[in-house]
Amino acid sequence: MFLIDCTLPTMVENVALDEALLLDAEQRSEPIEFLRIWEPQQLAVVMGRSGQVHKETLPDACKHDHIPVIRRSSGGGTILAGPGCLMYALILNHEIHPDSQEIQSCHDFVLNQMIQILKTLHLDCQILGTSDLVTENRKISGNSLRRKQNETLYHGTFLCHFDLPLMTQYLTVPDRIPEYRKTREHLEFVKNMNCEMGHLKQALIEHWTPRSEFHRIPQSILNDLLETKYRDPHWHDG
Repeated sequence: MFLIDCTLPTMVENVALDEALLLDAEQRSEPIEFLRIWEPQQLAVVMGRSGQVHKETLPDACKHDHIPVIRRSSGGGTILAGPGCLMYALILNHEIHPDSQEIQSCHDFVLNQMIQILKTLHLDCQILGTSDLVTENRKISGNSLRRKQNETLYHGTFLCHFDLPLMTQYLTVPDRIPEYRKTREHLEFVKNMNCEMGHLKQALIEHWTPRSEFHRIPQSILNDLLETKYRDPHWHDG
């Protein structure tokens, strides 16, 4: 596994890079895995692959405040990300990590690793819903995946010191919610971890033990994705 500690200038580039890493790994003749860590510098709404703009976001507010609404390549629900969130992505090879081949086993494998990591930071949590990490019955991390033939992209968000009230400005309460959420509004449902982002980054790196840092992102694949998908309004609005 290689480390990619890389935050690109815009949110759309950062979302596209996760998919570019998956496609790059899938095209290689030898198995390869990546741990990517990045820190959003701007606010953005990020929807899952099948997200619906008018059901899951408040589009007029997003437009008024110049908050981009971006669709990622993986499934899962819609989030608001920005400063105070730590984002990660794992590219897992099915041969090296057989648990990554199936959806539920991949969720279980990765999230149990994350539980171990958070314990080193004196934070106890559990898996609830499909792929949430929860402490004191409140969500601190949402996660999703996308599988290819030989590789799986598993990525998610840790709420470290995020401005949580912003969620009520740009997100609706979705129709489909995990059972443990019940009827709670955003601010009753989510919680910051209140841990130093640098400590969490270091804990992730120490646990996944990447052999070295990888400094060359797959720029040509990224450029192609940006041109054909992520800079096309129809991809995000569809």
